[in-house]
Amino acid sequence: MLVVAISGSGRTGSTLLSLLLTQAPGTFNLGQSRSLWSAWAEDAPCTCGHGLRSCPVLGRLVPDILAALGTDAEALNRASLRFIADAERVADWSDAGARQGLAVRHRLFIAAIEALLAGLAGMGWRSFVDSSKVPEMALAFDLAAGGGLRLVNLMRDPRAVAVSWYRRKGSLPNVIRTSRKWATRQRRLERYAAALGERAAVLRYEELAAAPRQSLGRLAVALGLDDPAGTFTGPETVDLDWTNQHLYPPANEKVLAERRTSVRIRPAEDWRAPEYRWLHRLAMLASWPEGARHYPAPP
Repeated sequence: MLVVAISGSGRTGSTLLSLLLTQAPGTFNLGQSRSLWSAWAEDAPCTCGHGLRSCPVLGRLVPDILAALGTDAEALNRASLRFIADAERVADWSDAGARQGLAVRHRLFIAAIEALLAGLAGMGWRSFVDSSKVPEMALAFDLAAGGGLRLVNLMRDPRAVAVSWYRRKGSLPNVIRTSRKWATRQRRLERYAAALGERAAVLRYEELAAAPRQSLGRLAVALGLDDPAGTFTGPETVDLDWTNQHLYPPANEKVLAERRTSVRIRPAEDWRAPEYRWLHRLAMLASWPEGARHYPAPP
């Protein structure tokens, strides 16, 4: 069982990347599965056109999982938050004792992930892509799927991320918080990738946007997925089939709302405008030293 966990920060194109990697038959898009249980409790809308509880895939599967585990969605959502908080406190995710401790303390949450993957496999899917971005969710899939995990560190310039968040939230405290989170996650992902070895890959947003077809082809080979090159109708243009997509909030709300079937992938460069220089400085200060190490050049 192959599980690809897209990790990193928000505003990096993770929803689009998950869509591109799951166009091939047999690969299921898990979306931001860390939010599945809260979305289920709210009967959030699914891109299949139904609420999650009426979704022909998740609507069939989730009730069986809850019944088998003797729990409810709200309890699993709390369990997911406890796991993430606990995993954040563990310094070395490659330590066997620490991993075993997490698996024991959070057996309900890990069992729910195992049941989710097994249920989807029973419906015919062979591989899975998660876009939760939280590194701790990659660890959860590692504990559930063992050697089947593949980690993708999707990285974007922290200055671009800061501008994108500021446009959306209009909040300086949010910019500082997300820039610090950018640095914290990069430190974690670098240590984790070193432990995973060939099971980990780095993809820069800038490379994906500049050469999408080539970048995706290389990534798919590294991950052991089918090459999505067949979905491209040009160097930058890709056709998306939404037939087997079952995504729900908080995946990128614009992508979910538009559900475009033809997408042109190109770099978003307007964050470089001089009017945002103060945000650039703030982001680099808050993400120090990781931001400067990975993106030393001026914008």
